[in-house]
Amino acid sequence: MSNDAATTDMNSSMARRARRADSLLATLAMILVVACAASQLACDSGAAESSAEPTSQASTAAHDGQRAEAEEAAAAENAVEAERLVVLGGPIAEIAFALGAGDQVVAADKSAEYPPEAAAVATLDYYRKTSVEAVLSNRPGRVLASEGVGPAEVVDQLQAAGVEVTVFEEPHNIAQARERILKVGEALGRSEEARGLVAEFDATLENAEASAARVDGEPRAIFVYARGPGTLLIGGRGTSAATAIELAGANLVSGVEDFRPMSAEGLIATRPDVIVMTEKGLKSLGGVDRVWELPGMSQTPAAGFRQVVVVDDLKLLGFGPRFGEAVSELSAGFANLERAEN
Repeated sequence: MSNDAATTDMNSSMARRARRADSLLATLAMILVVACAASQLACDSGAAESSAEPTSQASTAAHDGQRAEAEEAAAAENAVEAERLVVLGGPIAEIAFALGAGDQVVAADKSAEYPPEAAAVATLDYYRKTSVEAVLSNRPGRVLASEGVGPAEVVDQLQAAGVEVTVFEEPHNIAQARERILKVGEALGRSEEARGLVAEFDATLENAEASAARVDGEPRAIFVYARGPGTLLIGGRGTSAATAIELAGANLVSGVEDFRPMSAEGLIATRPDVIVMTEKGLKSLGGVDRVWELPGMSQTPAAGFRQVVVVDDLKLLGFGPRFGEAVSELSAGFANLERAEN
C-alpha cells in the first residue's frame, strides 16, 4: 500500500472514532438531563407534599380551636343562665342578698323590700299571685320561693319549662328560722356564709334578750294585722309577731292560733295595754288616730294611753335575718309603755 493510501485510511478511521465519541457524549448528556429533570420533579413533588401536610394540619388545628372556643362560650352562657335567680318571697330575697348572692338575682316579687338592692329588682307581682310568663321572661336558671307561692300550679309549670324550683317552708319558731337560712345557703352553694349569718342572727337575739330584761310587768299585748279597715286580723300563737312580742318581754293575750279575724268583743275581752302593728298596716288605716276608731278599740286599756308600737313589716313578719332587731324595737316600745303607765 502506498503512503497516500495508508494516510487516507488512518484519517477515515479517526473520523469514525470522533463521530462515535460525539454520539456517546450526546447520549450521556441526554441521560444526565433526563435524570436531573426526574430528580427535580421528585424534589418538587416532595416539597409540595411537605408543604401541603402542614397546611392541612394548621387548618385542622384552627377548626379545633374554633370549636373549643364555641363550646367554651356555650358553657359560659349556660353557666350564666344557671346563675340567674328569681326570688319569690321577701324573707328568701333578704336571705339571698345577705349571703352575697344578690348579683345573681334578676327579679323578685314585690314583697322583697329589703335590702334596697332587692327592692330595685322587685318587678314581679306578689308571690302568692305569681305569673309564670313574667318569671320566664327573666330567663331564670333557678327559682327560690317561699312556701305559699301561688297559684297552686305555678311550681309545676315552671319546672315543666325547665326551671329548677326550690320551695322553702315557712318557719314557725326560732329553730326553724335558723334552719331555713341554712337551707337557702345550701341551695346557693353558700353554706359557710349561711352559718355565719345564723351566728349573726343569734347575736341579735341575744341583744334583744338583754333589752327585754328592762321591760317590767309584762304588759298585755296583741298584734293587729291590717290592710285597710276592711282587713283586720289578730296574730296568735305560731306567728312570728307573737314570738317577737313574747321575746320582747310582753304577754301575748290574743288567745288564738295563727291569724284570726278581729272582732270587737274579742278585742275588748283581751284588755291589751299595747297594740303592736306593722308600718304598712298602720299606714293602711291612715295613721295612729284611726286605730282608736276600730270596732272595740276605744274600750281597751291601750286606748287610754294611745299606745301603739310599730315595726317594719319584713322585720317582724318574715322570721328573717333581722328578726332580732324587731324584738329589740318591741322591747324599747314596751319599756316606754311602762313609763307611760307609771
